[in-house]
Amino acid sequence: MIASPRPLLFALALCAASASAAVAQDKGPTLRPWRPSIAAGVEVAGGYPTGDRNAELRRNATGTPPPFTLFRAESAIGRVTGVEARVALAITRAVAVEVSGRYSTPVLTVTVSQDGEHDGNATLLETLAHYAVDVSGVYQLPINLGRRASPYVIGGGGYLRQLHEGRLLVETGHTLHAGGGVRFWLRGGGPSSRALGLRAEGRYVRRAGGVDFADQTRAYPSFSLLAFAGF
Repeated sequence: MIASPRPLLFALALCAASASAAVAQDKGPTLRPWRPSIAAGVEVAGGYPTGDRNAELRRNATGTPPPFTLFRAESAIGRVTGVEARVALAITRAVAVEVSGRYSTPVLTVTVSQDGEHDGNATLLETLAHYAVDVSGVYQLPINLGRRASPYVIGGGGYLRQLHEGRLLVETGHTLHAGGGVRFWLRGGGPSSRALGLRAEGRYVRRAGGVDFADQTRAYPSFSLLAFAGF
């Protein structure tokens, strides 16, 4: 006696439906197209050198004797923690354009050595005011770290403005950056729900201009921790 194929077909349909439901449940969060979002948090930027200089005197002698070094100055900007805010607009479920602003007060350290009139080294400190604005493209990778987390890559460029202590002298420049991070949704993450969550991000930054005694391009890492909300 041959059994009816209907129970078998029904069981296969149930298995397929269960598999589809499981895939849908495992699908990670996405951005909401043409919806803005805001983010705010802290940034830790790494330090970098800003150039060395020698103060020299020409010797009174015949020929071309080497100059006499009065002293040597070595300078660097130290690691600093600042604040930042971002506004983003999602173009698709994976791509967004983001504008960010940053403010910090890094310390410029100048170490004076090889001073013939004084023994040892002297250290001079100056607190700068650092402002930066940049525009970035953000792409959410098709990789899900569970139902609430997803990694992304980011890249772009911007403008920086640094003021010396007393705000009497202004230095300007520009930056390029590239990096990546992870978004973790505390709420939302679907095409029809508002989002709320956290972001952790690392960047490699190249800076040209700004406070620098050697007029060279500098590079440093930065790390940001942000809270975000989508509308």
